[in-house]
Amino acid sequence: MFREKEQLLYDAIGEIAEHIGNNIKNPISLSLLCLDLNLSFDDKGKIFMSFGKIARSRNFDDLNLQLFKKELISIVPEAQDYADVVVAGLIKAFAKSLIPELYPYASVVDLELDRE
Repeated sequence: MFREKEQLLYDAIGEIAEHIGNNIKNPISLSLLCLDLNLSFDDKGKIFMSFGKIARSRNFDDLNLQLFKKELISIVPEAQDYADVVVAGLIKAFAKSLIPELYPYASVVDLELDRE
């Protein structure tokens, strides 16, 4: 996927992010998470549009993890194999970086995971 120097840069960024608390439940960088999941820049843009549309068109009480996962799978079919915690991580990362309307749901999505 990466050439040697690119791999070193990716590893360095990952190490720094991990040092400051990055993990799937608390993603520090949306782009780093996309790289970790092998999502392309184009995929990131499509997910951004889709998640943003969901956040703006639904009431808070109507939001649920499976709604986002279904939408994610329509963009990235490999996402059907993602654990729910990964989908929740993407929701949190998009909320922090690009979709502030999603932040209230991102703040409680772990509660939904705990119920499963």
